[in-house]
Amino acid sequence: MKYSHIMPFLLGLAMVISGIPLGVSSTISHEIPRIQTPVTTVIQIPYEYFVDHDLQGQFDFTIIDITDTHVIVVLYDEQFDLLTDQKIPYQIIYNSLEEMYGWVKDPLRLRQFHDYTQMTTELQNIANTYPNIAELHNLGLSVQGRTIWGLKITDNPQDEEDEPEVRICGLHHGDELMSTELNLNLAWLLVQDYGSDPDITDLVENREIWIIPMVNPDGRMATPSPTRYNANGID
Repeated sequence: MKYSHIMPFLLGLAMVISGIPLGVSSTISHEIPRIQTPVTTVIQIPYEYFVDHDLQGQFDFTIIDITDTHVIVVLYDEQFDLLTDQKIPYQIIYNSLEEMYGWVKDPLRLRQFHDYTQMTTELQNIANTYPNIAELHNLGLSVQGRTIWGLKITDNPQDEEDEPEVRICGLHHGDELMSTELNLNLAWLLVQDYGSDPDITDLVENREIWIIPMVNPDGRMATPSPTRYNANGID
């Protein structure tokens, strides 16, 4: 499959230059427990009230949208009492993030995105298909013991060359599913178009590119649906 139609956007991700520790190959872990997704509600609060009372400073909300009239935020169960005690005006829009994303009425929507096992298989396929320019590394384990995978893409992946290194990460928050898809699409774009596209070829031959599609696999695999937090409850 070709991904050239999204090349301009994906290549824009490769502008952040940084170092990354090396790892060693490993196999996928099995029978790993899932964390429980926190209870959430999506609400809207009048914009002027939100600003005048510095609600963001008090609650550190996860903001979904800001309009001229309202601020739409995610409200976690432990924040309900504080909201009630302060008599803050709000309106419930969705009873949960699952409802907002459409996973309640159509659970198949969640399956349109790679889960941890599918992501692992995808990376292994890339490394096995293009061993001359791609190498899969184990960068460590998540809180619940899932391998955090890093795909190294360069013209000599077994060597440590003196060239700029690029690190591109996805899914810092476990419910930001599209970020994993962008990482995987970029990986396929680089390996498939290498040798035929001059810009891609130049990137692979003159950069050490690391792609880490799932920084927070525990949050992705939480039940009943992904959560932004890791298994330690850290955002």
